[in-house]
Amino acid sequence: MGTNHHPPHTHGKEWVGGLTLLPPEATGEPEPYDVLMWLIPGERIVGVTAADPGRLFDQAAKHLQATMRNPKGGPSVGAPSRVRVASTELANALRKAFPKLEIVCAPTPELDEMVIRMSEALMTEPEDSIEVASPEAIRAVV
Repeated sequence: MGTNHHPPHTHGKEWVGGLTLLPPEATGEPEPYDVLMWLIPGERIVGVTAADPGRLFDQAAKHLQATMRNPKGGPSVGAPSRVRVASTELANALRKAFPKLEIVCAPTPELDEMVIRMSEALMTEPEDSIEVASPEAIRAVV
């Protein structure tokens, strides 16, 4: 008997999410960080986490579930009626975990734009004195 995850209530909003890389120039590290982010287009980031590359894909469904239960912005944000991701693999994994939630595989330019904004926010120091942005610092930016 499996557990079906589904939103506790729906406000009819689409969430956009996915895994993306935060480039090394934004973190001061030699390697990029993976960033898993959920956002409401044109409104806000509702969930974000970061880790070393390759560590977040398997956590995506659990992170989405946790974000739906406790989104940044509080309970008034509500759960999504639909989630859009760019990756077919991620869409399939989320469909398996959330059979009652509409998961759409389509471009996510809003996510790309947010990563650019996060990168710019993390690169506030001159190039030769960039502060190292840990996953904790990345989460603190949003």
